[in-house]
Amino acid sequence: MPTILVTIDPTESDDDVVAVHEELTTLGSWWHNITGTWLVDTQHPASAVRDRLAPRVSPGRRVLVIEVTAHWAGLGLSDEAEEWLDAHA
Repeated sequence: MPTILVTIDPTESDDDVVAVHEELTTLGSWWHNITGTWLVDTQHPASAVRDRLAPRVSPGRRVLVIEVTAHWAGLGLSDEAEEWLDAHA
């Protein structure tokens, strides 16, 4: 099952962020510890996740969806975050 990274650009309104979060939590095991960024362990490819998010974000809002490979690096992450990444990325 691929792990998908989803990031949404920050704006003054959090409505899109809430909508994206609600949709992503239905797709599988997820991690969200950095504002505007989620990792989701899901059966859906990146393009399908993007398509599911499209109606939930305002026009012009930038969203990036990428399949994560086994190689990752982070800085300042909690032990819990690193454990999730080790298990799912």
